[in-house]
Amino acid sequence: RAPSELSAHQKKIMFIDDHIGVSIAGLASDARILSRFMRTECINHQYGYDKPMPVTRLMDHVSNSKKKKKAIFL
Repeated sequence: RAPSELSAHQKKIMFIDDHIGVSIAGLASDARILSRFMRTECINHQYGYDKPMPVTRLMDHVSNSKKKKKAIFL
């Protein structure tokens, strides 16, 4: 990439759904991955239930998707 592209201003407020938006601080690339995941979850919920996804349910999906998988040995 050209240096001018790398130093370009990044969007810090992202639209997720009609009733959800997020703002970021830090790496925009990480936030884009999370926002894309959240948008997909909202679209899937809207398609399946024909109503907007509750914010609490979306946060549960995000936190569960980012938990590290641990092996449990008995």
